[in-house]
Amino acid sequence: MNKPVPPPIPGRRPLGGPGSKTAAPPRIGGQGSLAPVGPSPKGGSSLSRPPVFPVILSVALLAIEFWLVFKDRNQTGTHLIGALLGMFGSVALLGWFRQALNLRRSSNSFSDWAGPFESTKYVSVLVLASWMLGVVHLYVSVYELLRPGG
Repeated sequence: MNKPVPPPIPGRRPLGGPGSKTAAPPRIGGQGSLAPVGPSPKGGSSLSRPPVFPVILSVALLAIEFWLVFKDRNQTGTHLIGALLGMFGSVALLGWFRQALNLRRSSNSFSDWAGPFESTKYVSVLVLASWMLGVVHLYVSVYELLRPGG
C-alpha cells in the first residue's frame, strides 16, 4: 500500500536544514572522505596485515625508556621526559595502532600475524611495559625533587 508523501513544511529544506546548499544530511566529525574499503582495485585480493610502523615505534619507545632508566637519578628533567613518553606516548601509539588495525579488519581480507598471540596482545604488552617504565620515571623524578637536602 503506497502512502502519499506529506507536503513539505514551509521554510525547511529536506535533510539539510535552513540555508543548506545540498540535499544530503550534514557530515558528522570524523566521517570525512574515507577511501572505500574492499579488495584491491587491481583485481587481486591481497591480505592486509596489522600495521607494522606503530609497533616499531612502540619497540623504539620502550628501548629509549630502558636507556633513560639507567641515567643518573638527579637528572629529573630527563626522567620527566621519560615519564611523559612512557605514560602518554605509549598510549597514543596504542590508539594509532588500534585505529589502523580496525580499518584493516573492516576490509574482510584481514590476516593477523602467525604465532601464539594476535597482534593486539603483542602491542598491549609493549604499551604496558612502556607505561610501567613511565611510572618508574615519574617516581624517580618526584623522589629526587622532594628529597630533603637535594
